[in-house]
Amino acid sequence: MRLRQLGTTQAVVFFAPPEVYQSILDLRNKSSHSYIDSFDVIYWLLEQTCNGIEQLQPLYHAQGTNYCQRMQAAADYSNFLENAQQREDFLDVIRTIEQQT
Repeated sequence: MRLRQLGTTQAVVFFAPPEVYQSILDLRNKSSHSYIDSFDVIYWLLEQTCNGIEQLQPLYHAQGTNYCQRMQAAADYSNFLENAQQREDFLDVIRTIEQQT
Protein backbone atom coordinates (compact mmCIF):
# COMPACT_ATOMS: atom_id res chain seq x y z
CA MET A 1 0.00 0.00 0.00
CA ARG A 2 1.50 3.35 -1.01
CA LEU A 3 -0.38 5.79 1.25
CA ARG A 4 0.21 8.74 -1.07
CA GLN A 5 -2.92 10.44 0.24
CA LEU A 6 -2.07 9.91 3.90
CA GLY A 7 -3.41 12.80 5.89
CA THR A 8 -5.84 13.93 3.21
CA THR A 9 -8.03 11.01 2.17
CA GLN A 10 -6.24 8.13 3.92
CA ALA A 11 -5.56 7.41 7.57
CA VAL A 12 -3.59 4.89 9.62
CA VAL A 13 -4.84 3.31 12.82
CA PHE A 14 -2.51 1.36 15.12
CA PHE A 15 -3.85 -1.49 17.23
CA ALA A 16 -1.74 -2.88 20.05
CA PRO A 17 -2.20 -5.29 22.93
CA PRO A 18 -2.20 -3.78 26.42
CA GLU A 19 1.43 -4.73 27.15
CA VAL A 20 2.63 -2.93 24.00
CA TYR A 21 0.50 0.10 24.80
CA GLN A 22 1.98 0.22 28.29
CA SER A 23 5.49 -0.24 26.92
CA ILE A 24 4.98 2.76 24.61
CA LEU A 25 3.69 4.84 27.53
CA ASP A 26 6.66 3.84 29.68
CA LEU A 27 9.21 4.56 26.95
CA ARG A 28 7.76 7.98 26.21
CA ASN A 29 7.16 8.81 29.92
CA LYS A 30 3.47 9.41 29.41
CA SER A 31 0.57 8.81 31.76
CA SER A 32 -2.04 6.15 31.07
CA HIS A 33 -4.53 8.77 29.84
CA SER A 34 -2.09 10.48 27.46
CA TYR A 35 -2.60 10.63 23.73
CA ILE A 36 -0.26 8.39 21.71
CA ASP A 37 0.46 9.54 18.19
CA SER A 38 2.31 7.94 15.27
CA PHE A 39 5.61 9.48 16.43
CA ASP A 40 5.34 7.55 19.70
CA VAL A 41 4.61 4.30 17.86
CA ILE A 42 7.50 4.73 15.41
CA TYR A 43 9.84 5.73 18.24
CA TRP A 44 8.88 2.56 20.14
CA LEU A 45 9.32 0.40 17.03
CA LEU A 46 12.81 1.78 16.38
CA GLU A 47 13.75 1.34 20.03
CA GLN A 48 12.57 -2.29 19.98
CA THR A 49 14.50 -2.93 16.75
CA CYS A 50 17.71 -1.50 18.21
CA ASN A 51 17.26 -3.52 21.41
CA GLY A 52 16.78 -6.71 19.39
CA ILE A 53 19.91 -6.06 17.32
CA GLU A 54 21.95 -5.36 20.46
CA GLN A 55 20.76 -8.60 22.06
CA LEU A 56 21.68 -10.59 18.93
CA GLN A 57 25.11 -8.99 18.55
CA PRO A 58 26.96 -11.84 20.36
CA LEU A 59 25.24 -14.35 18.08
CA TYR A 60 26.28 -12.39 14.97
CA HIS A 61 29.86 -12.28 16.28
CA ALA A 62 29.90 -16.02 16.98
CA GLN A 63 28.49 -16.82 13.54
CA GLY A 64 31.04 -14.57 11.84
CA THR A 65 33.93 -16.09 13.79
CA ASN A 66 32.71 -19.60 12.99
CA TYR A 67 32.44 -18.74 9.31
CA CYS A 68 35.99 -17.36 9.24
CA GLN A 69 37.33 -20.48 10.97
CA ARG A 70 35.61 -22.75 8.44
CA MET A 71 36.88 -20.73 5.47
CA GLN A 72 40.42 -20.73 6.88
CA ALA A 73 40.24 -24.49 7.48
CA ALA A 74 39.08 -25.05 3.89
CA ALA A 75 42.07 -23.02 2.66
CA ASP A 76 44.55 -24.71 5.01
CA TYR A 77 43.34 -28.24 4.25
CA SER A 78 42.33 -27.86 0.59
CA ASN A 79 43.02 -31.52 -0.15
CA PHE A 80 40.77 -32.85 2.62
CA LEU A 81 38.62 -34.89 0.22
CA GLU A 82 41.51 -37.09 -0.89
CA ASN A 83 43.89 -36.96 2.08
CA ALA A 84 42.71 -38.73 5.26
CA GLN A 85 45.03 -36.77 7.59
CA GLN A 86 43.91 -33.43 6.13
CA ARG A 87 40.31 -34.57 6.44
CA GLU A 88 40.78 -35.30 10.17
CA ASP A 89 42.56 -31.97 10.70
CA PHE A 90 39.82 -30.16 8.78
CA LEU A 91 37.08 -31.84 10.83
CA ASP A 92 38.89 -31.00 14.08
CA VAL A 93 38.65 -27.32 13.14
CA ILE A 94 35.05 -27.22 11.93
CA ARG A 95 33.53 -29.72 14.37
CA THR A 96 31.47 -27.93 17.02
CA ILE A 97 31.73 -29.30 20.54
CA GLU A 98 28.35 -29.80 22.19
CA GLN A 99 27.88 -27.30 25.02
CA GLN A 100 25.09 -29.20 26.79
CA THR A 101 25.04 -32.71 28.13
